[in-house]
Amino acid sequence: MVTAPNGAITNAEALKKLPEIMYLEPTTQKVAEGAWCIGGYSVANISVIEAEDGLIVYDTGDNSEEARHIREAIEKISDKPIKVIIYSHSHYALGGGELVDNPEDVMVSGHPTVNDTVQANLRGGGAPPVYGEIGPVLTARAVVQMNNFLPEEGPDARLGGVIPFGLPATEAIYPPVATKDGQPMNAQHDYVIRMTKDQLPPSKAFWSMTLYDSANGFFIPNDRKKYSVGENGGMKLNADGGIEVYVAAEKPESVPEENWLPINRKDENLDVILRIYMPDLDKYKIWTPPKAEKLNP
Repeated sequence: MVTAPNGAITNAEALKKLPEIMYLEPTTQKVAEGAWCIGGYSVANISVIEAEDGLIVYDTGDNSEEARHIREAIEKISDKPIKVIIYSHSHYALGGGELVDNPEDVMVSGHPTVNDTVQANLRGGGAPPVYGEIGPVLTARAVVQMNNFLPEEGPDARLGGVIPFGLPATEAIYPPVATKDGQPMNAQHDYVIRMTKDQLPPSKAFWSMTLYDSANGFFIPNDRKKYSVGENGGMKLNADGGIEVYVAAEKPESVPEENWLPINRKDENLDVILRIYMPDLDKYKIWTPPKAEKLNP
């Protein structure tokens, strides 16, 4: 065991190999004439190929913040416009909009289902899973794997840099929904979450409200496979432009199917999390998240 420069106590061979397995700082490498590899801004490498009339970019980063840094690195390579974006799969596919000024001038290539998969990932419960119910658990594992909880210095410090997980606050905010009585939400009771038109989440894109069990962070199993309410998960506004979302074992009469989050009647604490994509941060500063009102004793 040896002590790293930041005080971390680690295996000597691991410390030696560290620069070979991860970027310790942002790097642009020319791998061949007209071809570069950009690393250190995202989990994945970004490849750039210079063609006669423009650039081909392979993957774009996980969010606009990463993509802005990637674009700056690309502009140091060439002043040619990006003409083609290729997505390896549904990861690293959210930065394309920051790389180009006019999307209509760019050809985008990827798997036929990549758009549907990305949308499903955004609507899911955290890290992109094959089965949406395990998204929250994968998210917890991912933030541990990516060094998010380790200090920068000291014997328990991380060796490499932290890889932030999730979107920056300019792109997504995840406020919880508390109860009016201050008690944990429990499946032994039904609840309603009411918002007027003016109380809707301040989103420039879309928002959703997702239900989990508190103990494990799983979706609540139900025959309808209904886990969220929102502009992507399905919702129905009332005549005044507001909404009432019901967390209940049985759908209350006259409540739209879209606005019902089913639960199983048992002693189980619940969490409701709002996801606000592209939030209006000025409005968010004065906005108050809704609270769940218990309907039965």
